[in-house]
Amino acid sequence: MKSLLFIGLLIPFLAVSQVKPSPAKPAAKPSTTKPSTAVKKPATSQAKPNPIVKKLTEQAYTEYKASKDEDCEKTIKQILAIEPKNKDAHSLRANIAMFNQDYETMWDNLNLLYEYYPKEPEVYSQFALAHINYFEFPDSIKGILCRKTIRLAGNISEPYATMGMIAAVSGYYQEALSYFNISLKKQWKDSLSKTMILLPYARCLYAMGEIEKALETVNKMIPKVKGTDKYSALFLRIRYQLDLGQIDVKTDLDTLNAISIDNVEILKLNAEYWGKNNQKDTACKIAKIVKSSEGGENFDISPYCDDLVTKIDLQSKYKKLIYDLSGLETVLDLNTFNYPNSLGYLWTQTDDKEVETKVNVKMTRFALDSSLFQSYFFNQKQDIILDNTSAYWLSKQQFNDLRTTENTKLGLSNSSLNSYRIVGHQQLEVFDENDNQFLLDVVLISDGRNAIGYLNDENNPLIVKVLTDNINLTLISIK
Repeated sequence: MKSLLFIGLLIPFLAVSQVKPSPAKPAAKPSTTKPSTAVKKPATSQAKPNPIVKKLTEQAYTEYKASKDEDCEKTIKQILAIEPKNKDAHSLRANIAMFNQDYETMWDNLNLLYEYYPKEPEVYSQFALAHINYFEFPDSIKGILCRKTIRLAGNISEPYATMGMIAAVSGYYQEALSYFNISLKKQWKDSLSKTMILLPYARCLYAMGEIEKALETVNKMIPKVKGTDKYSALFLRIRYQLDLGQIDVKTDLDTLNAISIDNVEILKLNAEYWGKNNQKDTACKIAKIVKSSEGGENFDISPYCDDLVTKIDLQSKYKKLIYDLSGLETVLDLNTFNYPNSLGYLWTQTDDKEVETKVNVKMTRFALDSSLFQSYFFNQKQDIILDNTSAYWLSKQQFNDLRTTENTKLGLSNSSLNSYRIVGHQQLEVFDENDNQFLLDVVLISDGRNAIGYLNDENNPLIVKVLTDNINLTLISIK
């Protein structure tokens, strides 16, 4: 239970992600307009709720979370027939309208909530904050909601803090800091909320490269917070100290380990700590635990482990490469391998009806030396000689460009040329001829949308992973 709590803690609405999250799906709706890191229901409008209304409200939330909008609306009408000013009903109706891009109905219900509860002008900015990570909801409207609260109550901190959050999530960190600075001069409901705004403040500084200032900010808040809030701050302090080369973090790390030893993000910090303390065996063991854990599949363990496979001997040992190509088994049976002079293989793909397509593919010296385009599908049932296009291997020119400048030009399957740059490493789980699994270290390049993984081997820059909108290619076995 502690582990789950801490996982949620590390990504609260106040701790802005450094990477813009993917747009939320309409089915995954936040439950209320009241900002919260957990799924909570706002209090109903009565101190002692009508038992019938309470039951209907629970039903409405269940229908809402299941995206049964029509059923939820029917239940809302029943609630409002009994309690016309019910907060839950109008909040749910505003949420449903927002997801359906019916902004007029959304505004109507938020305006009713303010009309019924004029001492709560933050209803508008709270609604914006509750949907801060839903990118189908335009930031422009979120901003209007915050400014509405500012016009009604310019002395309170909440709308300015929310404007800062909106800017931070979108990557406008300097703008976010400006709003946070304004909010810190305004009226806060409690001292803890004012202290907690320092978390996203620090993360914005960190994203701007101001790591020392980010660390100073976190250090200011740690003595003022307790429990899970303190653990969040300790997590960031360790992160910033390690980035600054300050490795005396064991006391803080032990505190987090005692709370949640199996949390992936904390394990990553442990791996980095032991690595920086020259305890590579320990660092590698922890890194591999991360790699095998849910949420850590893409963790790069190459800085911590020296036993990773980085090359595949296609000259004298392995002659068959088996890929999963968008769900279809695709096999390359090598008959010639003399990179970068010549290369040939039998390409076999088996479709979902067990029908095989076989194509003999040969790549000329020119293709292997300087081609910029890649191909992975061969539909014609005849021998192919590739002279201007490579297939499953980077050309020598591309490999050398990446080695010297970390950038190259590449075109995927009839697409235009794009600029790719090295973005890191990744380890793939591959099976050998004895069905033993090993970790294969690959270099990742990306054009910002598509990703390609290849072997960092000048004599065999084999492409082992491609991920695009149309292609999902992964090497799964070698024989």
